[in-house]
Amino acid sequence: MPEYSGYGAIGAFERTNLHAHVFPGGRSDLVKKVASVTVLASLKKSPGQDKVNFKALVTNVGSGHLMPTGLPGLRQMWVAIEIHDAAGTQVFTNRDPIGIEGIDANGNLTMPWNAVRFGKDTRIGPKATRQVSWTYLLPKQTQYPLETKVAVYYRSISPLAAQAAGIEPSPPIEIATDRLRLLPDGQIERVPMDGSRAYSDSKRSL
Repeated sequence: MPEYSGYGAIGAFERTNLHAHVFPGGRSDLVKKVASVTVLASLKKSPGQDKVNFKALVTNVGSGHLMPTGLPGLRQMWVAIEIHDAAGTQVFTNRDPIGIEGIDANGNLTMPWNAVRFGKDTRIGPKATRQVSWTYLLPKQTQYPLETKVAVYYRSISPLAAQAAGIEPSPPIEIATDRLRLLPDGQIERVPMDGSRAYSDSKRSL
């Protein structure tokens, strides 16, 4: 509750320690403290085609309620993976939603007032962790190392809600990130987020 100067009542003296009864939550930098993400990987070498398996562990570390909360369909959260090869070319991307789906009579995603049932519920409870997995078959001429980024994104107004209201969706915010580097010999390096030197990390292997 941020402090401000003002009057607590009509006719009262001015104070410098009044507290605003506002709850900025998902509309402030507080949202960046809600989640953490850890990515694990394993690389299977073969004469035909290498295969890499990824597992993202998304944890609700900063809220005392389901993540995301609020009106289903209004807010949007998802976890996404991006892989770039040694040339900087994106070779793989995918994403999984975090939330609860409202389904209309035709089986399409919709806002709650048009929903006849709820679909998948992938919200994450307090201190709970959700696991998301991806598998990628590498092209034969893959250029190592592979730079892998897994991130959790959030926006307070989803495209679905924006369409219903006739407005623009809010821009996505990256609230948690983890990075790995996959080497041609199958070794995995953790890439520190502070820009320091990468190092091998056996704990990041599946």
